[in-house]
Amino acid sequence: MRRLLGQIANDELGHAELSWELHAWLVPRLNADERLAVRAAGLRKAAAMLAFEGHGLDAKALAQTGLARDLEVRGQMRLLFEELWAPALERLA
Repeated sequence: MRRLLGQIANDELGHAELSWELHAWLVPRLNADERLAVRAAGLRKAAAMLAFEGHGLDAKALAQTGLARDLEVRGQMRLLFEELWAPALERLA
């Protein structure tokens, strides 16, 4: 299970990298209203990520899957927002 989820995570990382490359290429081509719409959508998504309440897995399931504990996930979400999302969304303003 852990190996399979690791493969999926690596695949998702590739998707994330591509989406940020597309973002960097597309944003300069948007007008002000379009940039604000993208910013609003990003803020909604960030708020949903920051509202993570936990996946509710027990210690055995976490060990089998390699998933982070809920507290770690919330910390990762905050860091992701502060270091990546917030600066990118501010550039859209």
